Amino acid sequence: MDPVQVVYRLRPTNAANRVGQRMVCVLNARDVQRSIDPTPVVVIELAHPASLAPGVLRAARHLDAVIGLSVPAHEMGEGPRPYAVFHDLVEAAQDADYWLPLFLKAGPIPLTGTGEAQLSEARERVFQYVDAGFTEIGFDGGHLSAEDYAAAVAAVSIPARERELSLEVRCRAEAGAVAALSRALVGQGTRADVFAVDGGGSDRWALEGIQSAAGMSVVAVPEGREGPARRVLCGDRFDRLLERLLPESLRQEIREHRASSGADLRSALGHFHEALAGLDEGCRLKIEALAYAEALSLLNAAKVGRSAPRSIEFLAEKNGY
Repeated sequence: MDPVQVVYRLRPTNAANRVGQRMVCVLNARDVQRSIDPTPVVVIELAHPASLAPGVLRAARHLDAVIGLSVPAHEMGEGPRPYAVFHDLVEAAQDADYWLPLFLKAGPIPLTGTGEAQLSEARERVFQYVDAGFTEIGFDGGHLSAEDYAAAVAAVSIPARERELSLEVRCRAEAGAVAALSRALVGQGTRADVFAVDGGGSDRWALEGIQSAAGMSVVAVPEGREGPARRVLCGDRFDRLLERLLPESLRQEIREHRASSGADLRSALGHFHEALAGLDEGCRLKIEALAYAEALSLLNAAKVGRSAPRSIEFLAEKNGY
């Protein structure tokens, strides 16, 4: 069997059901991560995937690079529905002829406490993103104690863990934070695949030259695994690019919304997702072109070109090719 076909058979059921017959290889983030180790996976966060994903995916295809795409998990009633976002990402991948391995992450979903009402709402959001086809779920409970954070992750991540999907947890960039949270998760009978350390974390996780060259945050792997970080996360640079290219009237509306609501740029762009979907063709093409250039520069700086052939070979060999 063709190794590509072997790899396509690894698509998680939730993603395969949504992708259908389209040649888009949405894999579990865990499989993507290990397939190009020790090269870091670049994960690009996109506040409005329909506008930004086409250019990003064309750049990744140009370099034959494995990537992850991350979308924010908006509050209930804010932003587009998870199903629509997943559909936009798959359509963008198909249009860009991006048939290479990638993963699609939703999050981080904020964990605000361990009360049943708080856990129930977060669990419902996890279910919606899993059901939509996403293959990694991120969480952020950084203000909670390690024990409460771990308990909340264990309680709300059940829809993802039942399907053996990857989990990412955001962690404070301070000594011992990763180890404490890792121990607490084990105590709850669960585990995280990736610990995202905001701001870079300790020297142990440093990706030499990557952070300064590409403007990324370092993301750590679980405690107990040797070596440098295996993932780097590109934060808000694409959101700022999108905002810069919007018509002035829409930019003004976004500024006013942020001033009155206290929302960050990513949340505000989600709030105006319908207006963004209605941008004229000229504006959309300009956004795609500049997103392509930005992604190309970023992926080149991270030295992840030609990671896809190695990923396909690894996954095919590990699965009986």
